[in-house]
Amino acid sequence: MLFCSRCGKEVPVEANFCPYCGSNVREGVDRDRRADTGWGLLVVDSGVQRNWLSRIAAYVIDSIVVGVAALVVGWLLTFPLIFGPLLRGSWWTWRGFIGLPFSLGVIQVFYFSLMEGGYGSSIGKQAMGLVVVDEMGKPPSFSEAFIRNLSKAYWALLLLDIFLGLISRFDPRQKYMDQIAGTKVMKHHHQRVWGTAGRI
Repeated sequence: MLFCSRCGKEVPVEANFCPYCGSNVREGVDRDRRADTGWGLLVVDSGVQRNWLSRIAAYVIDSIVVGVAALVVGWLLTFPLIFGPLLRGSWWTWRGFIGLPFSLGVIQVFYFSLMEGGYGSSIGKQAMGLVVVDEMGKPPSFSEAFIRNLSKAYWALLLLDIFLGLISRFDPRQKYMDQIAGTKVMKHHHQRVWGTAGRI
């Protein structure tokens, strides 16, 4: 597969120019063929780099948006694990250390699943002009969105998900769970209305 180095969209292998932005795509063909993994393509392809930088920025925005609610619910869910040891004078326990971020992660899983399954993108992705699509280029179903976001339950799982996706020979815009769900994150160049769920 071939990606335009300017806009990052997938273009036909035989194309000389990107059908979306008109840039010359043949200049990077040999370079892209040498990059046989997602990580290799990430290193040499500016379009893929912009895709991941936008996704990181979107994730930061989403974390801020859901942060207050996640903290409130997370503290309530982990009250026995956190405040119990605190009242007994033993704050740093493995249960408290793992329980709080895990409960925050569960909230993120459902937030991303509902937003992407209902609207095709989260608030952060919308702000960065990104959209989640399935193999047909349409918004994912709730089940597909849920699968692709399962790794967000815990930060270590998310890092592993990204790592496994980048060392594979699939689309460099896919985490490993994206490969399972059949989804990917790409740039969206058209204005989107939040009220039109299921449409791009």
